[in-house]
Amino acid sequence: MQTRHWFNKLRGFKYLLGGLMLASGSVTMGQDGPMNPDLSGYYPSAGYQPMPGGYAPEGYGPGMAPPSFQPGMNPWPAVSPFEGPPFQQIQQENGFWFDNSKWGPSQMSFTVEGLYGVYKKPNNRLMGSEGILPIYRPTTTSGTGTGTGTGTGATTSNITPFTYTGVLNDATSGGIRLTLEGEQADESGWTLSGFFLDEGATGEQRIATPTPTSVTTTPSYTIPITQRLQIVGALPLFDGDTNLDNANNTGVQKYDLLFEINHTSQFYGANVGGMANPWKEGDGFRIRPTYGIRYFGLRETFGFHGVDSGLNYTVGTTDLAVVTTTGRPRPAAIIAPDNPTDVLLLDSTLRSVVQSQFAGPEVGFRIDLGKDKFKIISNTKFGLLANHSKRSIEYKNIFNQTGSGNVPPATGVDQVFNDSDTTTIVSPMLEQSVLLRAPLLSYVPLIKRMAFFEQAQFQFGYTFTMLGEVYRPEENIVWRGAPLQTTIGDSRSTFWTQAWSFGVEWNY
Repeated sequence: MQTRHWFNKLRGFKYLLGGLMLASGSVTMGQDGPMNPDLSGYYPSAGYQPMPGGYAPEGYGPGMAPPSFQPGMNPWPAVSPFEGPPFQQIQQENGFWFDNSKWGPSQMSFTVEGLYGVYKKPNNRLMGSEGILPIYRPTTTSGTGTGTGTGTGATTSNITPFTYTGVLNDATSGGIRLTLEGEQADESGWTLSGFFLDEGATGEQRIATPTPTSVTTTPSYTIPITQRLQIVGALPLFDGDTNLDNANNTGVQKYDLLFEINHTSQFYGANVGGMANPWKEGDGFRIRPTYGIRYFGLRETFGFHGVDSGLNYTVGTTDLAVVTTTGRPRPAAIIAPDNPTDVLLLDSTLRSVVQSQFAGPEVGFRIDLGKDKFKIISNTKFGLLANHSKRSIEYKNIFNQTGSGNVPPATGVDQVFNDSDTTTIVSPMLEQSVLLRAPLLSYVPLIKRMAFFEQAQFQFGYTFTMLGEVYRPEENIVWRGAPLQTTIGDSRSTFWTQAWSFGVEWNY
């Protein structure tokens, strides 16, 4: 409430006039009271001595004193016995001074929200070593010339499709958020909030069709080989050999039975914060600075699984190694083994995991628009958070079994490797949220009759959270083929999530 000073003067004149009217009909207790004019006629004059045995006005027994006052307080009208406003401020607006006084009890609210979250998909990274050339399939095209004869011209195209992690989609998941808020009469307040977004997964799987009935160390030849095999993926792998001539399949490991990748994300967090007095306010709006401590937890995984028949294909100059429309090898291009039992399936797996913990201070501002019937709340927050990340990688059989220097392991023996690393850095944070509140539940059948929702408000919102300098699992793989080892990298990028929320707020 804002009280104009000129009105205060009129109100004081009214009190003064009433006091004079009362004084005209009262008996003066003393003529030489204190200098304070409010005390004249109410306190005894100088030299006054109390009656023996103590002061005992009517209604009190001998020696009993009247009710005492706190130190520094006197009976009305010297000091009012009523409490003052919880918040009072003298402020200037457009050249006028105002007495800004605010009354009212503290308020609390509790909100429960269901979340629908979207995670940023993996960045566009090549799966495998950079700089390796694909395996090419020679093709023959006929052409005509100006002379009397005809000739052929050679062109090339990919036989092994390289894969990029950016082909995956954004992952989605559900979650929950709980918020407890308090607000004082001066419109300052505090917030305690926590949320959890469940694991969201995205992936891609390519299977040779028809799907093999089993994956064992010895391929089954019950289905003709040209109908069973299909190149569905490949990994370019640098093995230390600087000769990148792929005419003999050097540097690229094909997978003609199975090739799949997947990515998962899980996000959760909490914050404790406060709101200062309004920096700017008016009829139906107010802007308040905010501050607090923020925590996030992020766990992401990236996985790869590939199965290859172990057979090699000849890339000739006259025969196409692979059927253009199906990706299946032609019989003439397959190098048949002397003994089918000598051919070993290559079952390759890799799993990269990043577990990050973020914590640090945040500041921002909150804008409230509207009143009780309909309100829009905007929260903008900036933070500088410590990022403690643990990265781990484990894999089996990541090598080129047909390239030079890559000898397949003995039967039943797998090449297994794992490694981990821990790093602490600083990550910037930006969060923007918009909430809409309205008493819509009072119009929903059945619910409006429930006492539990009688004072509840419906809330719909959107939250965007962005973190910089984040380790992501698909980016922290340095792909290498045997005898070299695939290791952990040190690449960072930006991570974000979006969340739509639907909830109910109770005010107390």
